[in-house]
Amino acid sequence: MCCYFVLIYFLNFLLCAQNLYANAFGFGLPVEVTGILGDNGTEIECSYTKENVLKIDSVIFMAFNRSSVNFEPVATFIPDTVSLFTPQGQYLVGRVTLKGITQSSPTAVMVFDQLLCLDDTFFKCHVRYIDSGGVGREATSDNITISVQVPPSKPEKILLKPLPSTQVLSEGDNVTFSCSGNVGKPPQKFDFQKYLREQIRPLNFTGTDTSTQEFPENCSFYRTSRITFQVAAKDNKAVIRCIVSFQAEKEAFIESEPLHVNYKVRMATINKHPDKADYFIGLDTSITLTCTSDGNPKPSYLWYKDKQTDAIGTNQILTINDVNTTGSGVYTCFVSNTINDVIHTKRVQVLVNIINEANEAESTTHRNTISNTTAIVVGLVCGTLLLVICVILLVIIRNKDKILRCSLPKTTNNKSIDYVDTTQQQNPSFYEEVGNCNAADLHNYEQLSSTDHHYSTIKD
Repeated sequence: MCCYFVLIYFLNFLLCAQNLYANAFGFGLPVEVTGILGDNGTEIECSYTKENVLKIDSVIFMAFNRSSVNFEPVATFIPDTVSLFTPQGQYLVGRVTLKGITQSSPTAVMVFDQLLCLDDTFFKCHVRYIDSGGVGREATSDNITISVQVPPSKPEKILLKPLPSTQVLSEGDNVTFSCSGNVGKPPQKFDFQKYLREQIRPLNFTGTDTSTQEFPENCSFYRTSRITFQVAAKDNKAVIRCIVSFQAEKEAFIESEPLHVNYKVRMATINKHPDKADYFIGLDTSITLTCTSDGNPKPSYLWYKDKQTDAIGTNQILTINDVNTTGSGVYTCFVSNTINDVIHTKRVQVLVNIINEANEAESTTHRNTISNTTAIVVGLVCGTLLLVICVILLVIIRNKDKILRCSLPKTTNNKSIDYVDTTQQQNPSFYEEVGNCNAADLHNYEQLSSTDHHYSTIKD
């Protein structure tokens, strides 16, 4: 039992010593080398330091065989003599150049003049040498990776799924486009674009998914991507582009067939030519009414006048050639189209006013006469009112003057008389106008005071 443990310890010591020497050997190798499929000039090299190295016996490149899952020698370099391919490396003959080494130049190089897919693997550098103590040793580097890259190709196809039986979509339908093709290595993505009237339009999608499959024989990937979105009226005649995201070529895309999207008619408008409020007989020779709308399928048009039940036109443009007063009225344009057996209709109206120029002149003269007569009447009424106001003011002024005269005080000749049982009937003529300020003359109160009166004595 003790001998077993001693043997295990000794073997571990030798392994550690060998690793120590290997690490002390000092490789200077790249971790990864990248090349384009079919290109030349890709190379890998094995360089190392000669510290504690007395002599290099050989340098061997080993490649990982994916079939056998082992590293196999493919090229051997012997200093100052020859470099050659091993039996396992015969697949490199004719397209790989070996640069020999010397004792003073210890860098072994493999140059790939034509890089193939099978070169995309791991390589190692294995060195046999004699150390400064005269002991033969071996050292192996870490892996060197050759990554063969493949440019993506133009997408192969773009399909609309599910394809409508009528090849026509309706506004609001959900559609899915599928794009497939070789996306190279490393695998690139597909981008979708909506293209209309030579411009890229926003594409608001509701969902995407993709699947990728590797093809080792051509060291690339095949991808299928799908996008789902809802079509609108503005998508009619648009195309969907599928573009490889990483592609220098501007033409590396594929387009779908133009979309055919049905949508109901939009609100219509009517344009008049000439565009004016009134048309005159003899002056305007024709009137053109143009009804404009949008829809797919192409809209149909019907024209009506006033409350007539029979259409007077079935085209987009209606021309009134007989400009007469009978042509005045309200013109109605009905626009319609049919989608999935449903009729969609819009209506718009316009007023056309046609005037007889002679009647218009008479009407204008009549209006002017009425206007002049009205002005005269208004002037007379205003003058009469002003005269009445002046008369009223004059009367008021005169009345105020009379009132002032009535309120004058009596003269000092008036005598105070005690009226006690007057037996003589006084002459009423003396008083009939006393207090009447409207009389022409006022009696003098002195006359009343100078009249004789007879009084009787009343005894107790």
